[in-house]
Amino acid sequence: MKSIYKSIILFVVFILIGSFTWSEELKKEYFTIEYEPSDAKFAKKIAERFPSIIAETNKNVGFYSSDRFKIIIVHSKAKFKEMIESSSRLPEKSLALAIPSQSTMIALNPPSMPAKTDYFKVLTHEYLHLLLNEIKGDIHVPLWFNEGFVQYFAGQWSFTREVEFVMRALQGKSLNLNLYNYRYPDHNSHVQTFYMQSYYTFKKLVTSYSLREVQRFLDDLSEQKDFRTYFLSFFGVSVRKFLERARESIPSHIILSVFYSGFGIIWVIIPIILIVAFIRKKYVAKRIEEEWEKMEEEEREFQVPDYEIIDNEE
Repeated sequence: MKSIYKSIILFVVFILIGSFTWSEELKKEYFTIEYEPSDAKFAKKIAERFPSIIAETNKNVGFYSSDRFKIIIVHSKAKFKEMIESSSRLPEKSLALAIPSQSTMIALNPPSMPAKTDYFKVLTHEYLHLLLNEIKGDIHVPLWFNEGFVQYFAGQWSFTREVEFVMRALQGKSLNLNLYNYRYPDHNSHVQTFYMQSYYTFKKLVTSYSLREVQRFLDDLSEQKDFRTYFLSFFGVSVRKFLERARESIPSHIILSVFYSGFGIIWVIIPIILIVAFIRKKYVAKRIEEEWEKMEEEEREFQVPDYEIIDNEE
């Protein structure tokens, strides 16, 4: 039933894609870019930079793809929104999407994305979805593993996301990832939590067993019949138990994050305190000097001027 539903969704998406006119095409070794004439400069920039990013990504994952794929740059937000709405699996605020079965990725053009978006990280994210699809073969991979893998190897983590993750966890906004093997959370407020917790969980897998072990796990993934069975035999722990342990480790991660970031904040605050102290010291010193001068003036008014006072400065 799920495969039929998925096929219907892909059919609708490609009808929409086919309704758009792509008058320009640019071919590279790994991929073809389809774009509208007004996006020609962006397409050329992607053609120049993305091949080296792909090569580096393949090296980091430990898997070298030989499959060509297509990148479609969408100029209109309205057109892209139609594509997103045709698939209930995708979060509402998605900037791009990958269709692994068609070796295709679709992305908004750079000007249509939010300010300060790293466009090449977005493209790398979608490329990794295509890559994982090739790695896994016909086996179903849980959505949390898929998104965690993609974010980890795309390098989509930052201090800002770390702070946001910690703040959400402090508010008790962690999720049971076992519930999201096939779909994203229904509530948009939970989607970002899902993404961040998926990254954290995949990273936990890497730090618990080493990157090389995870790469070895991926090497034989396509030859397996069931992800959960293979996970248990390879890592010696069930998927459910590992997810529970990862979720339970979040509070200790929060403590360490606060501890280390606390030291970082101290190094930022100390110079500010010193600067404020210096300014205050100069201000206080000047005020004291003015008060002494005022007192001296008042004393001179009561003195009899029968001699001259000479102040020798050395």
